[in-house]
Amino acid sequence: MSQRHTRLAAALSVLPILALAACGDDSGGDATDKEHTIGLIVPTQGAQTELGSEVRAGFEIALKDASTDGWTFTPKVVDEGTTPDKSVEAARSLVGSGVKNVAGLVSSADCAAVAPVVEQLGGTLVSTTCSSDALTTPKLVSESFFDVAAGDFRYNEALAAVIAEKFPELSKLGIFAWDYPVGKESPIKFRDALGQKGVDVDLDPEFYVPIQAASYRAQISKMAGDLSAGDPATKGVLLIVGGGATTSFLQQASAFDLLDSVSFVGGPSEPYVGLRTLKGAFPNYWAAYDYFHSAVDTPENAAFVKAFTEERGVAPSGFAWQGYAAGSSLAAAIKAAGGADPDAVQKALLEIEVPTPTGAIKFDAKTHRTNSPSVIVNVVGDPSEADGVKLLDAFRVDANGNRVE
Repeated sequence: MSQRHTRLAAALSVLPILALAACGDDSGGDATDKEHTIGLIVPTQGAQTELGSEVRAGFEIALKDASTDGWTFTPKVVDEGTTPDKSVEAARSLVGSGVKNVAGLVSSADCAAVAPVVEQLGGTLVSTTCSSDALTTPKLVSESFFDVAAGDFRYNEALAAVIAEKFPELSKLGIFAWDYPVGKESPIKFRDALGQKGVDVDLDPEFYVPIQAASYRAQISKMAGDLSAGDPATKGVLLIVGGGATTSFLQQASAFDLLDSVSFVGGPSEPYVGLRTLKGAFPNYWAAYDYFHSAVDTPENAAFVKAFTEERGVAPSGFAWQGYAAGSSLAAAIKAAGGADPDAVQKALLEIEVPTPTGAIKFDAKTHRTNSPSVIVNVVGDPSEADGVKLLDAFRVDANGNRVE
């Protein structure tokens, strides 16, 4: 077994000893049948605070939108922490207090640890950004676990199809990724997806950095040296990071002229939080994720963008959409179930269509992931555009791999 599979297997199997669930009302102490508290577990401090803030803002907008016709949904937010053990403590506290329907978690390793705990405590977990396919295939990490993220296989397949078309001469990809299961798995999946489309690439050099790291000068210097020779059309850089790590990488790479040596820069991960921070100072960039605000033209998305921008001063990212989708899923399921009983909520999640800014989504009965299309975008820095990000092109790819125009 490879190191990357060993790590994920350990995260899935090594779980803390469960404490008995504290006594509490299954509805989270709700005052009436139409007043319900929904939990959210996200980072509220540390390196991933910005990511957690995006998810939280989207989640809270969803609960506000769902609070109609006498229904009232109130968020209860707890800190995810920086390790699976910490996230398990947060989940125990939340579910033990009586808040049995919970959303959130930004790390797949945290989801792997938390999902079985929530199930044994009698709760429901709808994940936001946990994209590791090992959580849902070949079997679910927990029967009470649901995931709004399309998953890494779909991100990689969708982006690889476009890149094979646009960059057929690629033969070498430098890898810069977070040192966690998704970071180790996605480059291999992307390489294999490209190979199936006739583009054979070597993954070289490869750098995997701690999520909490901020300085990458040593890795970028080495990558710049390795990719400096040869035709730029044959080389690219694949990023499996998000948020501030995207910002830091692109800023530090410019000091070494790394990005002038390659034709492709991007990755199957959320780009917007990192790119908008650069205020228009970044090169042509490709990405695949669940959402990109300016690639969707619906009244619902316009309303979401307006609400989010008024609250945070910037347009929403894919993390914000995931927060919205998770909050909307639980609120809609509680309405359909006529209350917050977790068993009834889980049954409803597999039966209903969930409203989101990009249209209705539905959970798959086997994988418990949604059928929401992945979005592939090509953007470039432009200080004259909102948030300094100019959209050049966008494609939507459905759950079956078909392009949606």
